Amino acid sequence: DTLLQPWKVKDKVAGFYKIVGNLELRTVNDAGHLVPMDQGENSLEMVKSFVKRSL
Repeated sequence: DTLLQPWKVKDKVAGFYKIVGNLELRTVNDAGHLVPMDQGENSLEMVKSFVKRSL
């Protein structure tokens, strides 16, 4: 059972994540269902990290 770990953007906690096998779960602090509109910079960093892992 893995605990949620914080992920950061510019030294601030942007949310929390958990990786189990090939599946990654991420939360984004202070965001609703339209994450890019609520947390644009943080959502971009999240997508970049997903792409890096898939290459």
